Amino acid sequence: GEKDKLLVSHIFNTNRALTYYPVDVSLSLSIISAQKVRQAFPDLDVQPIVCDLLHSDDLILLIDNQEKEQKNVITFFGMIPNFYPEEILPILSNFLSQEDLLLFSANLAPGSDYLQGVEKVFPQYNNELTKEWLITVLLDAGVEREDGTIKFGIEDDGQKIKRIAAYFELEKDVKLKLEDELIEWKSGDKVRLFFSYRYTSAMIQEILSAYGINVLAYWEAANQEEGIYLCQKL
Repeated sequence: GEKDKLLVSHIFNTNRALTYYPVDVSLSLSIISAQKVRQAFPDLDVQPIVCDLLHSDDLILLIDNQEKEQKNVITFFGMIPNFYPEEILPILSNFLSQEDLLLFSANLAPGSDYLQGVEKVFPQYNNELTKEWLITVLLDAGVEREDGTIKFGIEDDGQKIKRIAAYFELEKDVKLKLEDELIEWKSGDKVRLFFSYRYTSAMIQEILSAYGINVLAYWEAANQEEGIYLCQKL
């Protein structure tokens, strides 16, 4: 909610009707975002929404008010790297009307050589601190540390885009129960725990164009490891 709060501070004024919809798959995170913005802007209309975006093509119908002329500013900070582009971009395109704006961030591969850029940021993921964070999920589910090893790698998604992924490689057979469902993993199985896409700004523009989205402007961090993109429907 911090980035959204900063954005609201620039566009909220008493002469403009504004509603903030914090959207998250987690009820607690949606409420936390709502509370942060409410505390900073007590007069702002805030309506938190809980949903799974990949199954929420009709979400925009709940937000759009056909009786009023309105413009939507859709923010998508820190999310793009953890979705398959072919799954999330059609949904974002569907959310946008001609006058709406999309503002999102993406993780980038720094430098002029794409693969070298991905390899440069690889150690930010492939380290003991990140592995400890990831294995916590498995431990909470009943998996033991000695059941396998977490390994990171760089993958090609088949569309010339690289992603960094982490897998739990089983060294023992494992059975566990999650929400009344029995899960069985065999020694030698690989369970993906995490992935994060790395782009370049040129890639972002090309991919978005294929889904009818135009990049109006963008800003890259000084180290070229993150970019912010302001977009609109073509």
